[in-house]
Amino acid sequence: MGQWHYCAEGIFDVPGIEQEPQRLHLRLSVERGVLGLGWLAPDGANWAARAFQGLTGAAPAEISLEIPQGCVGGKLIFDNATEGGREAVAIIEKIGISKLALE
Repeated sequence: MGQWHYCAEGIFDVPGIEQEPQRLHLRLSVERGVLGLGWLAPDGANWAARAFQGLTGAAPAEISLEIPQGCVGGKLIFDNATEGGREAVAIIEKIGISKLALE
């Protein structure tokens, strides 16, 4: 298996993740290809949460990633998930964090 290649990564603290799961909210527009995005676990080898977004058209997509409790030290990763090695182009408009409301 080859090494993952990332387009971008964001490393930041997720307040309260030690005690309870959190939700990462993203608003983005994909102009070309398929964008992969996810929260990489602290071990760097596993995804704690993962999503994919294709072309969004006129309105941006709203994506939520559920980050499990205790996932301290992870990071947000954006990568190209387009088939055939073609590029993905996206505009990230917003990243936010909230408590995950357990039902």
